Amino acid sequence: LLLFFGLNALICLVFNSILYFGFPSYIFGPISFSFLFYVLLGFIIIAPKSLALIGGLEINKARKKIDDKQKAQIEQQMQAAIFDDELYKDSSLKITHLADKIGVSSHILSQYLNENKQKSFSTFINEHRVNAAIELLNTHQHLTMEGIGREVGFRSKSAFYSAFKNQMGTTPSQFAKDRLWVA
Repeated sequence: LLLFFGLNALICLVFNSILYFGFPSYIFGPISFSFLFYVLLGFIIIAPKSLALIGGLEINKARKKIDDKQKAQIEQQMQAAIFDDELYKDSSLKITHLADKIGVSSHILSQYLNENKQKSFSTFINEHRVNAAIELLNTHQHLTMEGIGREVGFRSKSAFYSAFKNQMGTTPSQFAKDRLWVA
């Protein structure tokens, strides 16, 4: 508010000084107003943190850390939901659904995965899906690759192949062929 009133006072000062010195106010008035308007607009757009400080708002840059007890609880509940309930098989699984299931916010769950697992939610779930696919490849050779991918929660064959190759360094088909040669 001080900046706003200060700029208004400056506009009044410019208008009065223009009239005092005899300059044509119809030229210098709008120019000075436009200049000060754009300065104020730039301040609002470029420096919102400064406005928050001027307004007396405190900016909290530090993220709240998850304590060890909460980490253990999240890990236990997450493993139970993923393995016991086999949530990873749900192809429409979202972080919000898993967070609701284990009783934390999606923000906390995302922070937990990023800080403790160094993985995004999709990477974390895809790793479980790929591990389940490897198990199926080893035990159910009669299933198609697309069938295995859908069984473990991938929406498409291409998503399955991409996630499998990212994690294992080879395609599921090549992995299955290599397993047959070894056995």
